[in-house]
Amino acid sequence: MTVIEPPAPVPIATPFSQSRFLSELESACKALNTAYSEPTTLKILKTFEKSFTRGAVLFRTTNQPEGPLNYRVYERQSIDMVSLATNAGLLPRDSSLGKLVLTWSSLYGNESHQLADFDSSKGLVKFWVFLGGIRPLDEILNVPGVPECIRGYRGMFKTINLTGVRHTAVDLEKGSMNLYFRTPPDLSRRDMDEYISLAGADPLPDALFEEIHAPFPRAGGTFAVTMDMTTGRISRVAFYALRLEENNPPASAVSGRIKTFFEVCPSYDPDEMKALAWSFGEGNKRYVKAEHSYTGDLVGLIRGWGTSMSCAE
Repeated sequence: MTVIEPPAPVPIATPFSQSRFLSELESACKALNTAYSEPTTLKILKTFEKSFTRGAVLFRTTNQPEGPLNYRVYERQSIDMVSLATNAGLLPRDSSLGKLVLTWSSLYGNESHQLADFDSSKGLVKFWVFLGGIRPLDEILNVPGVPECIRGYRGMFKTINLTGVRHTAVDLEKGSMNLYFRTPPDLSRRDMDEYISLAGADPLPDALFEEIHAPFPRAGGTFAVTMDMTTGRISRVAFYALRLEENNPPASAVSGRIKTFFEVCPSYDPDEMKALAWSFGEGNKRYVKAEHSYTGDLVGLIRGWGTSMSCAE
């Protein structure tokens, strides 16, 4: 007689818990030798309470010895997070960067979603806008609030086939803005060297090229450009590899501080996401960023946004 096994239960995402998050954030800060402020964190959680409950949350850090520990909340609804921050006293009412976020958000109505990054000690540090899909570069640069020194890059971006933008962001501490491009498919080493030269970076060493190229989506992935809002200077660029293969992560990148980060910042998602980004500045000034899903089924959320998460997707 054939025994029919019952189907495996579908994993249920663990809901966000404020008390658990506070405890785990503090422990992670100690392990990573990073500053932590409970009063600041409590104010963040109160201000964006509904977003943490219904959205998705991740942790983020870098391999730099003094790197911060950040956490990010992704919204499932199109809400005005900038006004929530302003009303809570987390952002000046006359913030030009806040106004730019609202302008970008208004371009595509309810298709846009705001995200926010928080520092474990300082609180709110960055706003993002998911634009509801890949949008034309011209539409993003033409809005009020984008300075001419940045608009002037449009021709250069188009020349190297960076024409579609999925996310934008503003860094409230550094006074910069970010464009997150969807790259063309099948980037070559020459392409990658050309992209990082935007920030004045040296060409990729052999081993580093292989490390980035292996997990980078063949169909096209995320490439970020950071520009100073006052001078227009491109200070950094980065390649993103989302949802790394659990059994085959880039060994040299997932070591030291980043290895510790993945160990001490847990994930309660049914489909865990570990991600890396290789960031480049002038010369050989480079470092690695790491992200780890926490709660809210982040993979399910961003897959619904059409985000490329691995070579296989």
